[in-house]
Amino acid sequence: MSRIVEFLKAFNSRTCQVVLGAGAMRSAGLKNITAKHLALASQSLSIVIAIIPYIRETFRRHLSPKQAVMLVEFDKLKRDYQEHQNEIHAKLIAIMGDRLAAHIKSLNAIKWDAPPAKPGVNDYMELLVKETVTLHKVLSRYLSSAVVEVRSPTNPELASYSQTLPCST
Repeated sequence: MSRIVEFLKAFNSRTCQVVLGAGAMRSAGLKNITAKHLALASQSLSIVIAIIPYIRETFRRHLSPKQAVMLVEFDKLKRDYQEHQNEIHAKLIAIMGDRLAAHIKSLNAIKWDAPPAKPGVNDYMELLVKETVTLHKVLSRYLSSAVVEVRSPTNPELASYSQTLPCST
């Protein structure tokens, strides 16, 4: 049992180092860690989070009551995985916040009273929509809809992201 716990700890630790610690940039030669990398890491953690209770139950059936105390390790491990996954989701939200701040800055620089330089869709809006759609496609492809949904009760930070850009009527 201890080897399985150590293996699961090592997987969580290595995933954290590679994605959040930017270890993949050094070891795999990546230029940067993208939203896709973060989403895939979150998905791999979700799989392990889902199977930990089954692994725990399998061991519980074969342990004596004295040995059953060791099952607490699986509970701690699951919490560690969930915490790591929350850190990844926070990083995704930070990416969205950074992009939003950049777009707000460009919107503040626009002279709204001046006529547009060219007819049609403005460049700032095209870029904003393009980045948002791209991020949504990546996240919705690799993460569950409950994680991706902007107004999801499980994602209050994401819900606040959608309300950051003030609109006047």
